[in-house]
Amino acid sequence: MVFAPVLLGSLISTLINPEGWSPLDPSSYSPVFFVAALLSLAGSILVYLLNFASIDMARDAYVGERLDLGASMNYVIGRIGTFIVASIVGVLLSITILLIPVSIFMFVIIVMDETSVGTAISRAWSVITRDIGDVTVIILASIVGTILLSFVPWIGGLLTVCLDVVIQLAFISVYEKYRSEAY
Repeated sequence: MVFAPVLLGSLISTLINPEGWSPLDPSSYSPVFFVAALLSLAGSILVYLLNFASIDMARDAYVGERLDLGASMNYVIGRIGTFIVASIVGVLLSITILLIPVSIFMFVIIVMDETSVGTAISRAWSVITRDIGDVTVIILASIVGTILLSFVPWIGGLLTVCLDVVIQLAFISVYEKYRSEAY
């Protein structure tokens, strides 16, 4: 059930992605492609929400709460402003490859502690500096897993998003360990 949001998001993205449409190619502007582009935009927003719902459901699974996709989506929609700001900050952090773990932890901490972006970044630094070994192993497993799954035909993309959920669970575990020892 924890994998449902990302699998659903991947399927939606695959089904409504307008093939052959390019905003730079004026010949691709037809009513059909315009509708397809709008559907793609709507699908992208839904996938965006489902990715955050996946983190919430992973947290729920980790702490033993009941898994409910609807409740997770309502949670995400209720905090959409925070998630938009976090996404912008996450992209900026990810530009520097070394800060990708901070970005991932930031999202986990925002959901786990229901906190702000600034507080989440501060806590992410604390966790990473304290548990650098665990974080390094998780990142290396993520890189190797993603590379290996990219060679799987047809379902490699679905397996990769499932790996992302497992990586989120690993980050949740590291954060929970940190939180139990620090507080």
